[in-house]
Amino acid sequence: MCVRLFKRRLVITILLTEEVRILIEVRLFATFREGRDKVSLLDTKDFKNAGEIIDHFRIPREEVAILLINGLYSTVDAPVKDGDVLAIFPPVGGG
Repeated sequence: MCVRLFKRRLVITILLTEEVRILIEVRLFATFREGRDKVSLLDTKDFKNAGEIIDHFRIPREEVAILLINGLYSTVDAPVKDGDVLAIFPPVGGG
């Protein structure tokens, strides 16, 4: 993006490359954050479903207690697409 001031007007020029990449945002919670980033952006062309993303982070699938895609409960077999936001939670205890 290029920002210029032109005759007292703010002009924003967006330069597009040949390929526009849309990413999947992955948010990890609680113990899943240990040794990993809190939020990661992944290229959609590398993953077909949520399970492949979980595998990418080397999280055992059976340890995932809650999986949300765009705020809705989902399963590891659910397909992922451009712009999706995944939230992955382990079992959490409290008292």
